[in-house]
Amino acid sequence: MIWVSSPKRASKVPADVTEDSIRALALAHGLVDVKVCAVDTTWSGLKLVIPVKKRH
Repeated sequence: MIWVSSPKRASKVPADVTEDSIRALALAHGLVDVKVCAVDTTWSGLKLVIPVKKRH
């Protein structure tokens, strides 16, 4: 499991890394997102895992 944080859209913090860009990169590398959590008013976390069917 990997947690990745990025600024929330509502925070208006300029960022090159967004929840959507993290998700797209993760999917391209065989990971899926399973949870999103609010860290605080600025940050959000996205939990990424290897899909169950691909786990050994």
